[in-house]
Amino acid sequence: MTVAEFQEACLAYLAEQTGIHASAWSRWFRGRPISERVLNKAAEALGMTPLQLLEGIRLRRIDKCVNSDSK
Repeated sequence: MTVAEFQEACLAYLAEQTGIHASAWSRWFRGRPISERVLNKAAEALGMTPLQLLEGIRLRRIDKCVNSDSK
């Protein structure tokens, strides 16, 4: 999965692909830290490097802030 694909992926899809509950993904997208162990597990399941996954999470956080500011 590319970072761009990750940007478009819904929580249910991420949960299904990684085995990590959608609520955990939601918390990470809202700024909660992710452990190195879980980061590595999720990145591997998604076919990404941990750095790519962190970048995807960072971009989703920014996008959420931008979208909520424009409302």
